[in-house]
Amino acid sequence: MKKCSYCNHEFPEHLIQSIALIDEAGLRYVPICPICALATLNKMHGIEQTEFQGQIANSLLKEAREYEANR
Repeated sequence: MKKCSYCNHEFPEHLIQSIALIDEAGLRYVPICPICALATLNKMHGIEQTEFQGQIANSLLKEAREYEANR
């Protein structure tokens, strides 16, 4: 199990991926779950997507949502 650095929930390791973020601290890679990754990207781009555009990312997102629902 691995923790998401945003929501602090634990997920199976393969669901936590590093995302590159740039902020006042500079470029950093943050371990994040697909649910928080989508919310972060939506906020950064000012959009409200419910899915990623990529098939693999969406399969991880679906698995993470199912995992959270069954906690």
